[in-house]
Amino acid sequence: MADHINQNGITYGQRKLELMQEACRLQETPLTDENTDQDGNTISPVFRVKLFNPVGSWSWYVQDWDGSDICFGYVVGDFPEWGSFSLSELASIKGGLGIGIEIDTHFLPVSVEKSGVV
Repeated sequence: MADHINQNGITYGQRKLELMQEACRLQETPLTDENTDQDGNTISPVFRVKLFNPVGSWSWYVQDWDGSDICFGYVVGDFPEWGSFSLSELASIKGGLGIGIEIDTHFLPVSVEKSGVV
């Protein structure tokens, strides 16, 4: 992914959102509807994309998404938890020192159970 996602100088805004969406597509992040069975269980529990605050302690691990904005995954912050989060909201964060939320371009998809995150 590092060969396809260049964040140099792009800290937040529409272009950052487009890069986050591209990261989800490049890592073949499944659509939430296709990754959930009729009982609401996850079919493929794999973290595909990692987003993080480079000047803070928060990270967002994307498991699946709606194909546009809303992701489902694991958020490591003040209170680590599973839940939904918005790429457009994350892309709009200027962050400390003017550095926005970054895409970990070296993160490789990993099963939730082997990730060591949860």
